[in-house]
Amino acid sequence: MSLNLPSNRKEVKNRMEADIKRELSGFAFLKNTVINALVFAWSGAIFDVYRAITNFINNLFLQTASNEFLDNFGYAWKLTRNPATQSTGNISIGGLSGSSIPLGTEFQNADGDTYETQEIKSIATSVISVSTITRIGSVATVTTASNHALANNFSVTISGANETEYNGTFTVKEVTASNKFVYDIVGTPSSPATGTIVASYLLASIELKSVDFGQTTNLSNGEVLNITTPIANVNDTATVQFDGIAGGTDTETDDSFRSRIQNIQGNYFGNFSATSIDAKAKEVSGVTRGWVFEITPSVGQVTYYFIRGNDDDIIPTGIEVTEVKNKILEIKPANTDDSDVIVSAPTPQIQDFIFSAISPNTDSMKTSIEANLADFFLNQTNVSENVKEVDYNSAIINTVDSETGLKLDSFTLSSPSGDISISTGELALLGTVTF
Repeated sequence: MSLNLPSNRKEVKNRMEADIKRELSGFAFLKNTVINALVFAWSGAIFDVYRAITNFINNLFLQTASNEFLDNFGYAWKLTRNPATQSTGNISIGGLSGSSIPLGTEFQNADGDTYETQEIKSIATSVISVSTITRIGSVATVTTASNHALANNFSVTISGANETEYNGTFTVKEVTASNKFVYDIVGTPSSPATGTIVASYLLASIELKSVDFGQTTNLSNGEVLNITTPIANVNDTATVQFDGIAGGTDTETDDSFRSRIQNIQGNYFGNFSATSIDAKAKEVSGVTRGWVFEITPSVGQVTYYFIRGNDDDIIPTGIEVTEVKNKILEIKPANTDDSDVIVSAPTPQIQDFIFSAISPNTDSMKTSIEANLADFFLNQTNVSENVKEVDYNSAIINTVDSETGLKLDSFTLSSPSGDISISTGELALLGTVTF
């Protein structure tokens, strides 16, 4: 249905002038006349009415509804728009052993965002078993038997290695996983290290929550926070741990909420169907894509993987996995055990791309190719599914230079070659793109 409504105020004004000229044969509009002023004023008022009519019509249909009108479509399917959320995560802070950090202690980042401690913690020495230490050049990589609470630039003491060069007090160069960190070493001891090795360090690991809501409150591994009110014998700065401070999301957009409504409208087959499981999981703010594997790993069980596509790290943390599982359990059948509903983060399979030639070979084309690949891996690859060569090649060759509008003519890839193999539970993610 087309109402042929004017698209702007000038179009209304032109129509009014044409009508007046038709009714008053030979009339000429002169500058600074009363009728000119009336036409100008009325055209604005009439266009406002047209805009209200257009807005009303759009909000009658799911495909074009917005704001509270779109919310009404969701209510019919017991769906509500996901609200903005706060971010949470852990920091490490040093100081004198035994010093206490109270509940509600405030920290701020460089942008002035405020975070509060969610528990009372004291600075204490931790001792943790080391599974392995390996060396490449002058860098030693430590894998601990359980998750450590270390952060970048903290001191750690290694002891028990038969190769004495590994022993001593070092500065953590970088935390590379929740159970891994690296430090610089002098000498060339054999690798891996042998012996009964432990790591000890002095710190407090504290959970924080952002005061404000939204995606901008998320922080990455290694970011530094400042305590707002100094505490005696406690350092003035703290460092974000490996998993970051995450989970902060903005209020769900119209497009995202509309997509959820349309998905459940077209695919709803029961209270614990694959569609309903995915829809329930996406009621958790930040969940953008999910995969349901029925009868997996065995009869009577279901496995759900998901990602958070708007986060800096799209692979969810353990806390975020637990939150999604608890949400799915709300619709679990009474005769199904909680342990039979398996929710997991996919294992990332990083794939680098190396181009030996592209045409046209410009910086803006390189940027556009990388953006196309990033979109492909974020939105089109699937958990436990190989990435076909024809699919990623298609994503590349269909690149249009965002600056010049030119289409990519040709390219030659050194790597990868052929389909990208993906194992069960893995998800292909884009790594480094080299030209």
